[in-house]
Amino acid sequence: MSNGSPTSDPIARAEQRRADLAAELERAAEQAEAWHAERNRLVIELVAAGESYRDTAAPARLSASGIGKIVRRDRDG
Repeated sequence: MSNGSPTSDPIARAEQRRADLAAELERAAEQAEAWHAERNRLVIELVAAGESYRDTAAPARLSASGIGKIVRRDRDG
């Protein structure tokens, strides 16, 4: 016989697991967004310091065209 506690109810456990995973995913997305913004800031600084798009692309793991898009977005606001 089930005692009705959430730990013994497979539906409640599954719902809790999904809620926990969704919260973890949200935290990961927030961290990814912060790292993305930091990468873009560093790309802009490196290009402003005189590095070429091509030479900036490798450490950023982007194409030179991707670097150009970041720089244009920053420049154009």
